[in-house]
Amino acid sequence: MVNNSGFAIFKLKKNKKIRKIVAYTSNSELKNIHKLINDHLKERVIYSKFTKGYREGVSIFDNAKAHLYNDIFIQFDIKNFFPSINHHKLINLLYKEVKHNGYNISKSQSYEIVKKASQGLKGLPLGFITSPLLSNIYLKKFDTILYHRLKKQGLDNVIYTRYADDITISFRCIPDKTDYSDIRSTIEKIISNLLKRYSLKLNNKKTRVTNLLKSGNVKVTGVYIVNKRDDYRHLTVGRKFKKELLWDAIQTLDNIERDESLVKQIKGRYSFVLSIEKEGIENMLSPCMRRILNEKNISSINELFSVL
Repeated sequence: MVNNSGFAIFKLKKNKKIRKIVAYTSNSELKNIHKLINDHLKERVIYSKFTKGYREGVSIFDNAKAHLYNDIFIQFDIKNFFPSINHHKLINLLYKEVKHNGYNISKSQSYEIVKKASQGLKGLPLGFITSPLLSNIYLKKFDTILYHRLKKQGLDNVIYTRYADDITISFRCIPDKTDYSDIRSTIEKIISNLLKRYSLKLNNKKTRVTNLLKSGNVKVTGVYIVNKRDDYRHLTVGRKFKKELLWDAIQTLDNIERDESLVKQIKGRYSFVLSIEKEGIENMLSPCMRRILNEKNISSINELFSVL
């Protein structure tokens, strides 16, 4: 649905659920306004050290790496995070954050920012430039309070990170303990009670507990932590991700009409893999892939991505 406000609303189906996504229309003045607001706030906001999402120079790799040397992982998901953000609470939290950092802002200015950022829609619309930054402001205090409450649980080396709506809590295993359901329940209750202050709640269907010492790997926001023999740990994007990337790159070679945005996306994925995988992805080439590359006189993975 397209309106006259400089953006369109689309409905996407994901896991049998309908999700509303917004996108700026061409030559949208609203997009320019949102960019100005975002740039203005970036200079006046100090991020929570626990949030790894929507921060320059911080990625899902950093989110997973923070938990690399722990054994027990409890992961939670905040239900309908962006659409559930309360405007009144956000206005107050935004005002306090900017004011606390020594910058001038009035309650009415905070109100106008949230009004411009939401455009009469519920919560913070997915797709607007301003939504990620404002969402981090919304849960900054939550992050700090939750971490201090976790520290009081007496868990060894407890680590807490949040990437948007994904919460990861890890700690070292407890000797002779095999069932961590009691700790899960305790932490779940702490988080649920705290989220109520922000008009949010957990999606309990997505809560999971993983013992890395038993499972051998755990997925944290798209990156796998792998535990090998002698407790050697490393990070990987996984075989499926790497194989899909290679096939996408190979198929792009034969595209008559070159899609520059697709090429850029594929190269970005490759750069991301190289930032995590020290050995690259040369070993992921199947005999079929090697045959296709040989036919095209391409001798290496690096050459494949350079000729795209």
